[in-house]
Formats: sequence, structure tokens, C-alpha cells
Amino acid sequence: EQYFTEASSIIKRILQKSATYLPSQELEKYIALYQDGNDEFISYNHRTTSDTFRVESYNNALFYKGFALETSTHLEQAMQSAPDSIRDIHSRWKGYNRLLAAELALPIAERIHFAYLDSMSNVLEKTLLRASSAFAEAQRQIEWQDVQKALKPGEAAIEFIHYRYSDKKETDSTMYSALLTLPNSKAPLFIPLCEARQLDALIYKANGTRANYLQNLYASTQSDDLLSLNQLIWSPMEKVLEENGIKTVYFAPTGLLHRLNLGALAEGKSGARLADRYKLVPMGSTRLLAEGQTQTEAGHIPLNNALIYGGVRYEMDSSAITKANAQLNATAQDTTGGLFGFSNQTETQRGENWNYLPGTEKEARYLDGLLRRRNIQTTLRLGYEATEESFKQIGQNGPSPSLLHIGTHGFFFPDPQDTSRRRA
Repeated sequence: EQYFTEASSIIKRILQKSATYLPSQELEKYIALYQDGNDEFISYNHRTTSDTFRVESYNNALFYKGFALETSTHLEQAMQSAPDSIRDIHSRWKGYNRLLAAELALPIAERIHFAYLDSMSNVLEKTLLRASSAFAEAQRQIEWQDVQKALKPGEAAIEFIHYRYSDKKETDSTMYSALLTLPNSKAPLFIPLCEARQLDALIYKANGTRANYLQNLYASTQSDDLLSLNQLIWSPMEKVLEENGIKTVYFAPTGLLHRLNLGALAEGKSGARLADRYKLVPMGSTRLLAEGQTQTEAGHIPLNNALIYGGVRYEMDSSAITKANAQLNATAQDTTGGLFGFSNQTETQRGENWNYLPGTEKEARYLDGLLRRRNIQTTLRLGYEATEESFKQIGQNGPSPSLLHIGTHGFFFPDPQDTSRRRA
């Protein structure tokens, strides 16, 4: 346990230093190099009751889901408005971190320059912390206790995790578990849920029409002796949630859980949905609770204004598009070029011909009235006003809307083929 915890700490320090200079794509690949070790670390939770270990597992989930990949962006943003003298110190600090990360990756006996590099990095970092509050905030590492402090009575936070399970040696099983934090618990709870293959059997099961597929997927019981989604994902946590009077659950999904709507899970013979019993708030990471990016008391992000698209006229010709853009002061040259321009795409890439959807205009008008009655400022883009150019103008001449609603067709690209070791 001591070695696992120490190794986990070293790996996070390496990645934290690397995040100060590596581009996000390279950093993501670098993190993947340490995935096996993290999987072993999580697997150990199946064989221990150590609170220390569970705290470390939750901290790891917060780190890998949020902090590492966001660090470089936050640091660059912090330095944009900094004086040249501070930016110069920041540049030198990044250089020492690059050398330090390489040194930390070596065996201890080969770390010849470690002490010097570590000392210089720490000196410069302390200087930056004193000189820039933005830098200090970007460097802050959220831990389990920070998330717990943000919870109110009746609330809980869940970090879902998935990992290749190992018991002395790696197995062929990818497991899903939940790290559950309660307002008054002394440590997170580690709750094993199911295997990835059990979710696969339900999610990729053919059930005729789309409506039948969804109805069967979220049903409280399954045929073929399969456990339901509720039995696999939620039932193992149910008793703990009920005993602690939990009504609001903040949760960060992972893997296949990103494809599911937990609120739609049906329970028992009654067929009641989880959304009827709990206020479920999905998050990219529960670290957002500690960062103050929480939902309001009503469970919603505060709405100031809304931009609503509906009744799109997909058959618009060039003259109609030009006229619509002129009325909206949208410049085609600025908004349709480059990688995201549809004008250069083939019919196959654009989804071929799309039919007009009259229901989306009714939906948009209804939503417009609903929001206006709640004193929320709205802007409607209907019919010929719902152009690509107007959409790409969002946020260019002012802040983006609090709510963006788009009533349109949907199409999906096939899942990419993973040629590396298969992970759920």
C-alpha cells in the first residue's frame, strides 16, 4: 500500500510538471503511458479496506479527469495579462520543469541533476505564486476533501471509474466502479459495479426499431438472463444513498456511461425512473464542485439569455443564404471557410438531403414563450434565418448565450477503430 501510494504521487508530479509545457494532445498520450499502473492501483481497492487508499483513488480520479489536461490552458490564460517580467519567470519555470520531468522519469540512482532542478523550479514557482493570483489558482490541485466541503446535506458526489482489473497479474476484465462521497463520510466509498462486457451486452444489443431499442435498454428487467442497467450501475449504491437521505447526486461518468442517461433507468416492477427520485447532475468531473462551478439550488445553470434554432430550411439556395446573412450582418467569408466550412463538403459528408422538420419550429416557438414568461431574454432563428453563418457568429461579437437550443436532424459517425489494447 505504501509503495502504491508513493508511486501514484510520483506519477502525478511528473504529469503535473509535464502539463506546464506539453501540448494537450501530447500530454494525453503521455498520461496513457501510466494507465496500466493506475489500473493496478484502482484494482487494489477490491482487496483492501484502507480509507487512505480510497482517498487516493478519488484524488486520482479528480486529477486524471480534469486537472492534468486543463493545467496548460489555465496557465497560459493566467500569463496572457501578466507583465513581461512575470512571463519571463514563467518561461524559465517551464524550462526547468521540462528538464525535471525527464529527470523524474529516470531511476533514482540516475537522477544526477534532480536536486538542483527541483530547487530552481520551486524557487521560481514560489515567485510566481506570490506575484500572480491567477497563476496560484491555475496551480491549485483539487482533492477529495475539497469536493466533500462543497456538498450540502442530502447531496452526494460520484466519480465513476473504469479500469483493466488485475489481481497479481492483469486479467481480461474491464471493471466499472463508483467512488462515492457523502457530506459526513470519513473517506470515499469504493463500490464495485459491473464488468464492461455486461454493459456491452445491453448497449450493443439489437432490438429492432430505435424506440424499441431505447425502451428495452432502460427497462427494469432484461431478457436472456441479463441484468438491467439499473441493477448493474445503480442498485449497488442504492442502500447507501437511501440510508444517508441523499436526494441530489453530482456524478462524473466514464467510458460507456457517457452514452447513457442515468435518469432514464427504470427501477423494479413499478418502472419508476431514477429522475423521479433523485436530482441527477452530470459533470465532467466533480472537481467542478470545489471550483465553485456548481449548479444552483434548483439544479440548473443560471440562465440570462437564450438563442433558439428551429424550423431550419435545409434546401436554401445561395441567394436565400446571402439575403438571410445580410439581414443578420453575418459575413460568409469569415464564417464558412477552413476546416468547418460546409461549402466544400461532399453530399455524403453533409448527410445528403435533409427534410424540413415542422415540429422543430413549433418546439422553438414554445420554448421561446416559456423562457420569456420567466423573464429570460431570447433570440429566435427560424426558417431562412437559421443559417450556418449565423451559428458560427455566436460569441464573436459578444458573450455566448447561457442556453443554446438547436432543433434539427442528427446523424452519427461510426465509432473509431481502436487498434491499441481494447478499453471500454
